[in-house]
Amino acid sequence: MSHMATKQTRALPCVVQIGFAGSRQLFEKPPADPDAERQWRDTGEQYLVKSLGELPRQLKLSSHHFLCGISQIACGADTLFSRACQTLQIPQRLFLPQPAGDYLAAASSSGTPDFTPAQRREAESLLASEHIIQQRVISQSPDRTERFRETNAEILRVSDAIVCLLRDDSQDKAGGTNELLERAKAIGVPALEIRIAVQNGHPVCHHTWHSNSDRPFRPPAVPEPLDQFSLLAGEEKFPATPNGSSDWKEFASGWAKKHQQLFRYAAALIITLHILATLCATVALASPNKRRYYSSCYAELMVTMGLDIMNGDLGENTPWLPPCRLGPRALLAR
Repeated sequence: MSHMATKQTRALPCVVQIGFAGSRQLFEKPPADPDAERQWRDTGEQYLVKSLGELPRQLKLSSHHFLCGISQIACGADTLFSRACQTLQIPQRLFLPQPAGDYLAAASSSGTPDFTPAQRREAESLLASEHIIQQRVISQSPDRTERFRETNAEILRVSDAIVCLLRDDSQDKAGGTNELLERAKAIGVPALEIRIAVQNGHPVCHHTWHSNSDRPFRPPAVPEPLDQFSLLAGEEKFPATPNGSSDWKEFASGWAKKHQQLFRYAAALIITLHILATLCATVALASPNKRRYYSSCYAELMVTMGLDIMNGDLGENTPWLPPCRLGPRALLAR
């Protein structure tokens, strides 16, 4: 015991997912000289590297947290983000609106290719990088705009925080980065907005943090019972304890059985409510006007309850809860 107590331990690693989106064209009028343009791009990339490096402090993460980037792999800002993740050795997941080959060969509605040959080679090089841990096709929509909208929506859904790199005069575009940023702000996801502009012939970056004081950011936590485990200092693998795998298996099995039971109860309740609603509707059709009115109210109430249960909406603001608390007599007395 004393020997084990002297060993330093740390909590299990816990991922913090950082979604990203940005402008394809970072500069309205980039310099004609390739070296100068590369220097402008380097300015944006270095700012991203610095910003990503400061995220653990900005989000008040613990030492056991680690970042994982999520983005597309478009030219412009997405490419800079992937390079920044590569530099910082941050693992990255790629969410694509279509398979990678089609994505790299895609063209706009006007027929302009999304990638120049050089940009495509750079994207293919990043796709082969070791820091890319996943490629996932998000959308099956035939519409180009809808594909991008669905992909950005999925990036936002799974992300703990959002980073956006936008040209300073970037305009709103359906399915674009501005739309993603506004949706993140609306639902209270912390968002770091980086704008890049050209001043006196040089690129300049500035940023703004968007957060909701009513919904403060809470770093992700390791779920029970995994939070009871720890790693010895220097270990990078899960502890191989005799009971480790059995404890995790027991936790997963218990969680699955619990939700399976809840689903069965919900299904039985929904079926029952639909049967009662049908009976009420039948009584309403065969009854005088007043009784028909109240029977139709009950039918509507039961259908609404069933739909709310099916959607998982059982909160305090559910419209049908107050009448149910009053009871049938009070409802009919109305």
